[in-house]
Amino acid sequence: MRTEALLLCGPAGTGKTDRMIDEYIRHSDTHGDDGVALILPAAQAATRVSKLIVARCGRHGLFDPRIFTFPTLAETLLDANHKPVRRISSLQQRLLVRDVVKRLVAEGRLPYLSGVSEYRGFVAAVSSVIDELKRAAVEPSEFVEIARRRIPDHPANADVSAIYEAYQRELTQRKLYVQRVHHDPD
Repeated sequence: MRTEALLLCGPAGTGKTDRMIDEYIRHSDTHGDDGVALILPAAQAATRVSKLIVARCGRHGLFDPRIFTFPTLAETLLDANHKPVRRISSLQQRLLVRDVVKRLVAEGRLPYLSGVSEYRGFVAAVSSVIDELKRAAVEPSEFVEIARRRIPDHPANADVSAIYEAYQRELTQRKLYVQRVHHDPD
């Protein structure tokens, strides 16, 4: 079985959506709706594209379409591989980060950041750093080395590393993953 992949990217107004719909219909006609997959940046875009596909191909609907956002694709793959996970929102993520920080401060494991850990915005800032690391697919163990190379001997390195590692451990132990909200640029 031959697998094809097509990545469309470019500025607005260059025909990406029309090309994507044409390719989807072409592959769907050959392989069925479940023989082709689209991955879009946001749920709003997925809904809009689904409607455009139905309108363009003259069907009453799609049978078992594979039109995903990155979070729904991750959820589908985890379900298909029998890995039960629970999705949490960004707010729940911040609450988890807050709990992790409080625990690490109580254990004396954040000597540099403990004095600012209760400041307004601290948890949001740490959550934002974790989001960036996750988007870049940087594991906690990799972050330790990256931080050491980029900002050698900075006292925050060990504290941020401890928070990230403890946070990741909590996600894994509790079988959680963070639902990302992506904004559709169109």
